[in-house]
Amino acid sequence: MTVRLMGAVLILTASSMGGIITAGMWKKRVLQLEAFHELIVHIARQIDGYLTPLEKIYAEYDSTVLSRCGFLEALREYGGVMALEECRRSLCVSDSDISELAEFFSGLGRHSAKEEARHCAYFERQIGDIARKAKDELAAKTRLCRGFGILLGIMLAVILI
Repeated sequence: MTVRLMGAVLILTASSMGGIITAGMWKKRVLQLEAFHELIVHIARQIDGYLTPLEKIYAEYDSTVLSRCGFLEALREYGGVMALEECRRSLCVSDSDISELAEFFSGLGRHSAKEEARHCAYFERQIGDIARKAKDELAAKTRLCRGFGILLGIMLAVILI
């Protein structure tokens, strides 16, 4: 009987941790989207105010969130679109988020400063809206993930006992 009880506790713990880890990924998505939004704002300011070349903007920019997933290093080495592809697995953003960001990075450095400013302003709004929506949904999604993980663990534990 104790072996079954230990198994039930292990199943409950593992399932609960799965829910907690999934909830953490949703939170990480929000943080990464907010970090990308900050990067776009920074790029816009540098281009609009100082006409700074992209390579210099990338070299001088720092973000803990984007550094952890390896994006900034890849950005400096390969450029925006290739960096997104390179870091796709370490980023917690969706494919549609990556497509939106890829569209932003692919349009950089191809226009006059005035057109670049409009390009940045458009994507600043787009990514900002996506980040705000994700943040608004975060509490409900994390509760759901944690609750589902715990409920699944309880159900499996009861079946085992």
